[in-house]
Amino acid sequence: MPSDVDMFYNYQQVIRDKFNSMICVGTSYIARRSALESIGGYVTTCIIEDHQTGTRLLTEGWRIIYLNEILSVGETPGNLRDYIDQRLRWLQGNLQILLPASKLPIFNSALTVWQRIFYLIHYASNFMPVGRTFFIFIPLFSLYLGNQLIIAPIDAYISYALPFILLLHTIPAWCSGNHTHQIWSEVYETITCIPWTVRLAKILRKPFQIYGNTVTPKDRKTSIKQLDCPLARHLIVYIILFLLFYLIRFGAPLLSPSFQAYPVQSEGQEVMIIWTKYNFSLVFVALLCCIEKPFQRNSERFKLEYIVGISTGISTPFDDLTCWGVTRDISDTGVSIAVTTGSINLNRIASSTEIKINLIDQNLSLSGRVVQVTTETDCLPHLSVMFNELSEDQESRLLQILYNPAHKFLQTRIVSAGRSIILFITSLLRGSSLLQSFKS
Repeated sequence: MPSDVDMFYNYQQVIRDKFNSMICVGTSYIARRSALESIGGYVTTCIIEDHQTGTRLLTEGWRIIYLNEILSVGETPGNLRDYIDQRLRWLQGNLQILLPASKLPIFNSALTVWQRIFYLIHYASNFMPVGRTFFIFIPLFSLYLGNQLIIAPIDAYISYALPFILLLHTIPAWCSGNHTHQIWSEVYETITCIPWTVRLAKILRKPFQIYGNTVTPKDRKTSIKQLDCPLARHLIVYIILFLLFYLIRFGAPLLSPSFQAYPVQSEGQEVMIIWTKYNFSLVFVALLCCIEKPFQRNSERFKLEYIVGISTGISTPFDDLTCWGVTRDISDTGVSIAVTTGSINLNRIASSTEIKINLIDQNLSLSGRVVQVTTETDCLPHLSVMFNELSEDQESRLLQILYNPAHKFLQTRIVSAGRSIILFITSLLRGSSLLQSFKS
């Protein structure tokens, strides 16, 4: 989701900061004790206390400052269901702040005009997936019920629509420094439109009832590839309706003219066909997103290459159980090492109850046990090592190594608007989630 946190942290928050209209999120923020005491402590009447507390601070005249630097690393939801559930919880919290109990911030006299505008825009965005529901389903039903939404020749429609579509996919990306992409925003809204609309209806009916999780799970694992059917139910329904309707309207007449259920060809039909086929491509890619691939490891591993010395702890420096290698990937619980020393008996190393791994350039020594030895004819053999329990100092040093800001994987990956569309098209054509098989 390149349009998700990158858009919020690198673009929206930067702009909001200039107008003291920051959304105070729970990740890595510091509040003055005097500020919290002035509003009676944390505000906990809604499900997202960080945003509500920040709003109350603004209404009391405090300044919230955004520091656009990476100072910490956190975990995101482990699968799409938890990701959507987290967003639905934020939806409820955003709407709860609007209620009289929160003093309706967009009408609070203590807020500036710009602050009210930013709040109004933020709240309006919570209803975008509802519009996506109509955008997806209404054209399909309109095409087959005969009441065309658009009545115009195809060339006339394209002359108006094509420039708009081009601007829609390029201008937001250009303005935001390629932190937002229309095509993937539409895929996201396609996945969430029905769950979002249903949750929105529940929230408007009973805004303070608990729906879903109050804290986002980060440790859910799956060992097999599987389709999240409850999350993808509306996508499956659309695909079935699309294929059924197209078969009835365009397939059946090919078998016999008597099956022609739509004798009148109305103007604008071509536009509706293009529209529904575009929606089908969105739904298909969204369906691929709902296929969960298995977690191969319990800890996130990073492809970092460091020189290491491996020893079994035998004091003799010339013993054949001492060798050298290069890390292939490393995590906070283990490491994979490509052994560069030739003529070494890896099985004897693996049989040791404990080995020492010395990261030479980092001046860090760790102990662990070998859990797997892999030897292949076309590459270096490598050891998979699980670390023993780390001391506080070892854990601190290891985390500093893993989450060094200089690492490429911690840098924001900028994708151009054209590249984002190409990624969408290749996802549509390849469908790797359907074709590939995975095992734990």
